[in-house]
Amino acid sequence: MSYTVQKSRFLDEEAIWLENDDLEAVLVPGWGSNLISLKWKPSGLKLLKTPETKEEYNANPFLFGIPVLFPPNRIDHGRFTYAGRTYELPINEKPLENHLHGFLYDKKWTVEKVEATEEMIIVQTKLDSDDHPDIKAIFPHSFSITITYTLEGQHLKIDASAVNR
Repeated sequence: MSYTVQKSRFLDEEAIWLENDDLEAVLVPGWGSNLISLKWKPSGLKLLKTPETKEEYNANPFLFGIPVLFPPNRIDHGRFTYAGRTYELPINEKPLENHLHGFLYDKKWTVEKVEATEEMIIVQTKLDSDDHPDIKAIFPHSFSITITYTLEGQHLKIDASAVNR
């Protein structure tokens, strides 16, 4: 089985294409490290919902690919209290007055590693909260999240690691 990885563009965004004989995956670090496309090559079957245009993606980015949603789900009125501290997140689901799906899905992640061997492809991306003043304004903690995508044979594995500092 042959493996190729290359930097290219997806809907005018910087992207990384991971490919072998069976799978083709597209990762967009600038869209929150979203694995935006995954295709089973033997049949051409799209395994993920993939936008056709940038406008379609921007209208509802939660619908496409595998977005990183932290904190996940809905937070009523964008407010929660933990360990005696109240956090207020922006309301982005206005009809229901909720904060929805967190604040990492639209951030640009740093590509830490791109490696292809005869047996697999590894791509690693990282987000550090200290590099994003808008995150620190609503979630004033230092943390980093690293995601590793490994394409090996007929498998795409996604590992995530979060570190609080």
